[in-house]
Amino acid sequence: MIKKNIIATLSVMTALSSFSFAEQAVPVQVPAKQIQKTISAENKKLYEQIYSKYEDKFNKLDVSLLENRQELQKQLRAEKVDWKKVENLTKKKADLKAQKELLGYQMRAEMKDNNLRAGHTGKNLHRGSRPAPQRG
Repeated sequence: MIKKNIIATLSVMTALSSFSFAEQAVPVQVPAKQIQKTISAENKKLYEQIYSKYEDKFNKLDVSLLENRQELQKQLRAEKVDWKKVENLTKKKADLKAQKELLGYQMRAEMKDNNLRAGHTGKNLHRGSRPAPQRG
């Protein structure tokens, strides 16, 4: 009986001590923004210059895509659907998306040529971080 108690106590102590050591071995998770290097003032200015050069083009494409989607939905909800027009609008939508993607590639290539990396100034380059384009 005493042997069983001693063995049980030792196994519990071993398990508890291994848990405490395991916690120390696991690296602490640090959010990526804390790890990011801050960029110099001149690089930030260059980044803003490149970003602003492409921002108007992105906004124009966003507005065109929005108008195209609205027109496409209008055509699809009509009582008599003009499939030729729907086909043309769908092709135009695909072209606009391709232009937007190529524009993003060009902007990232220009940043790479200037030894800048996207996202290192706290701005993300996806649509969610840009202000909504002016309509009308």
